[in-house]
Amino acid sequence: MAPAFDEGPQFAIDKPAGLPCPHLGPDHLCTIHAQLTDKGFPGCATYDCLGAGQLVTQHLFKGKSWRDHPDLARPMIDAFRAMRDIQDMLQLVDMTETLNLSDDHAVERARLLAELAPTRWSPELLDRAEETDLIGRCRTYLASLQSVV
Repeated sequence: MAPAFDEGPQFAIDKPAGLPCPHLGPDHLCTIHAQLTDKGFPGCATYDCLGAGQLVTQHLFKGKSWRDHPDLARPMIDAFRAMRDIQDMLQLVDMTETLNLSDDHAVERARLLAELAPTRWSPELLDRAEETDLIGRCRTYLASLQSVV
């Protein structure tokens, strides 16, 4: 529902963001999942939201559906976009565990991981996430590790 996709080698059709895929069933499952590649949708099989979709639907919106509550569609889409970025940064910052970090870098890593923790988010906190520039601070942290790699 939330992501857009463009017709091409990965997707057989254009789909604007915020509109359900025509292959999304009433149970929220893909009706062509077993034939994704044959039907021209290999991008669906390889896309990874890193758990953002599940966090939004199950944790943030307590299992409510935009189909049953149409007024939730926009907030859920916005939350998914923000949560996808957070999950991406969480994965990248977490991967720095294998590096030989300085004490300062290790402290910053722990602080960022605590801020990125999926269970701390609410729809209201996600709305204010840009104000804290968490994603920007993560990018700055990751860039600061170039000398460590």
